[in-house]
Amino acid sequence: MKKAIIFAALITVFTIKPAFNQYAYKVNVKQPSPLIITSPVAINATAGEVIILNNLFDISGSSVYYQTWQFWDGTLLQEIYDTVFTIPGGGKFYLTIINEYGCTALDTIQVNILTGIKEIYHERNGTQKIRIYPNPNAGTFDIIIPDCQPGLSIEIINSLGTLVYLKRLDCNDNEYRATIDLPVVDSGTYLLLVREDEIITFKHKIIIIN
Repeated sequence: MKKAIIFAALITVFTIKPAFNQYAYKVNVKQPSPLIITSPVAINATAGEVIILNNLFDISGSSVYYQTWQFWDGTLLQEIYDTVFTIPGGGKFYLTIINEYGCTALDTIQVNILTGIKEIYHERNGTQKIRIYPNPNAGTFDIIIPDCQPGLSIEIINSLGTLVYLKRLDCNDNEYRATIDLPVVDSGTYLLLVREDEIITFKHKIIIIN
């Protein structure tokens, strides 16, 4: 019975209120500042180097935000859960920032791997005629250098910048032919360099499929 009375009273309160009364309210909505990420386009690092991801960017427009990181190595997109990160090799960082208003900003940072190679490059006449075959291969291939000068050497470097092959050539203005049989190596892209002392005179990518 008590519940019924209360209900009736409530009905009476709402029904006696004039239906034609209207009120206007002015609402001021403050727009949040734009969310902006400032970061380098690319960073140089060595494979195995430890970096702090929080040091790679600055945020303006918000002091409260959530960040997520991913790393793309060319074949696999890796989620990063620790901002202290060990660089596995060349690739790209993907950064996502979400602030307290739900605004989102995205950025990418390219990772260039330092190999320690002295990159003095000068293509000497005739080096463009160097032949490497087959390519792709399983780690064994032939190389022909038509004009082999004293002081030339062959280097092969993996994607992490590690030297996996080095051979100093014994030749004197003659054609050099050889079969290169690499030690056990993983499938991937390698860089073959022909040097003349400290100058790189020829660069070529080799694809190895095991």
